[in-house]
Amino acid sequence: MLLCGKMLYSLSLIVAVVLLTRNPTLAQYPLVSIRQIQEVPVDSLLLLDSCSTCPWTLQASPYRDDTVTVIALCVMPAVRVSGRYVMLLYDTSGTERWRGLYVRSTTDTMRHIQDGIVNVATGDIIRMTGSVIEFPNGDRNSRTEFQPIPGIPISILSRRPTPNPTRISVCELNEGIGPLIRFRHSRGEPLESMIVRMDSVTVVSYLGTCDYTLISRAGCEISTFTIGSRCERPPLNALIDVRGMVVPPITGSEVRRGFRIGFQSFSFTTDVNNLSTLPPTSFALQQNYPNPFNPTTEIRYQTSEVSRVTLKVFDMLGREVATLVDEVQDAGLKLVEFDATGLASGVYFYRLAAGGFVETKKLILVR
Repeated sequence: MLLCGKMLYSLSLIVAVVLLTRNPTLAQYPLVSIRQIQEVPVDSLLLLDSCSTCPWTLQASPYRDDTVTVIALCVMPAVRVSGRYVMLLYDTSGTERWRGLYVRSTTDTMRHIQDGIVNVATGDIIRMTGSVIEFPNGDRNSRTEFQPIPGIPISILSRRPTPNPTRISVCELNEGIGPLIRFRHSRGEPLESMIVRMDSVTVVSYLGTCDYTLISRAGCEISTFTIGSRCERPPLNALIDVRGMVVPPITGSEVRRGFRIGFQSFSFTTDVNNLSTLPPTSFALQQNYPNPFNPTTEIRYQTSEVSRVTLKVFDMLGREVATLVDEVQDAGLKLVEFDATGLASGVYFYRLAAGGFVETKKLILVR
């Protein structure tokens, strides 16, 4: 696979060189990699970690204010946000760090549409020409963005599979919680604008309508935010795995929250061994998530003592359509996945019975 990826990258570069030589307008802009745009000396980042008065320019791109051409892999296609298009690109060389680049168009969206920005799909390897811009956020923070030049078409060169999210811990980005949080440029900057996954984090508070604060088992905090129309928020105290783009600290009170996760999605932690080790003090059945769903959803419940547990699903007529649990279980938090493949769309009910406790909730299957 690695050899195949390198061959695709080499072929893309050959195609790019041919196109550049045929187009003198493009030839004036140097061809650079995303890693070249993003990477800064680690000594500069370590200085920022320890210095409260050092300038944000220590983490600025070496290509700041330059116009360059990149060959890159699209990992998030263009979406409309506040009158502009944004997308996310990856370095094609497969580097583990310094591989993400946040793209934000100018307000001349019609020209960008003509240039083909909305035609780029996930997995496309493209050639794009744009300006490298730094957006300072406070004294010590900055985000590198790439702004396509209106009037220079985007070329789709080839396709390849997109990589899985990079699995990291919250403490790699932020240490501590609340006002005492400390964020580490030396750890976070190499992950800027990369899609990451953080497992087994707990939702501790809400931030506005869609966003929330998470704390890891090691006691490190990170917050999420949504860009665009997507809005999903798990229940408080839920244990989840979260995925999203790493974003540097923002100004004002946001700085205390350090690095954040944007464009997030989440799923409930499925490893029961990772759930709380403290036994619950009561029986409870939680609402399934997602709901409505298609075709799978997760159901969480808790038992406070050893008991025989049954969890069954019924249709609107009271007919049993699935038995998810029927066994003696120890006290604890439990999670079960319900796969409704083969069932028709409609309203169903799931019922938990354990130790004299009985509760029923509604779920909706939408095809």
